[in-house]
Amino acid sequence: METTGAIAGELLSDSNFTWKSFATTHFRIHLANGMNPARIDVIADSVENARRIVLALIDEPEVDGEEPVELFLVETRDDMRRLIGDPVTGNGYPSELTAVLVAGDGYRAFYRHMLTHTYAAHRWGRRRSGTWLDEGLATRATGTCQGHAIDAIAAGYVRDRAAPPLSLLTSAAFDTLPELPSYYTAASLVDFFQRRKGVAAVRALWRGEAGDVSLDTPLGPATTTIVSAWRKRLAAATPAKLDEPWLRQDGC
Repeated sequence: METTGAIAGELLSDSNFTWKSFATTHFRIHLANGMNPARIDVIADSVENARRIVLALIDEPEVDGEEPVELFLVETRDDMRRLIGDPVTGNGYPSELTAVLVAGDGYRAFYRHMLTHTYAAHRWGRRRSGTWLDEGLATRATGTCQGHAIDAIAAGYVRDRAAPPLSLLTSAAFDTLPELPSYYTAASLVDFFQRRKGVAAVRALWRGEAGDVSLDTPLGPATTTIVSAWRKRLAAATPAKLDEPWLRQDGC
């Protein structure tokens, strides 16, 4: 099958996997050996719906003739380890519209999360901001988890003193922080920032066009005012606690 990038071609040629491939309006979906092809209609509806939500959240239009996303789906984290060398739930490739996700039976695959990474990189170009913005955008796109809103989850991590301070959250140390507290704190901040300043301001941060951005002012000149208002919103939220083992096993 024709592909849109070199990485997709490499994945399709991996000798440890055979793939059943299907096309939808905006995707080429590749199911790894062992996955039930009877699920393809449900998967196709899920990913097309996730794409619509993601494009709306980042305020991006339909683009005629845009190449499809090469979406590789595997059954388990162990499959991910065999395919890409890392047992994560998903991985994207900013250089092309290719993504890999765990999507086994009963697992709530993080389609919106991964497609946000994919389309933000594709439409907005190279990210020149911290990882917190990328992961915050993607986690925000997932929406509620276990019935809890993003702010409630972030407030729970604040209550439990697990939320990272802003100086760490927006620094190069983001990737060393505990995953869920940092992702949901970033998601809450990104959501508040976009509601307050608009998606154009988020895009400007992503592209490094926001002006006076530094470790002390990661959101630009209005950082102090925005962060103060965001913290007040979190303080007013009813804290919630995720069942993290359940999430890691079943998804949101």
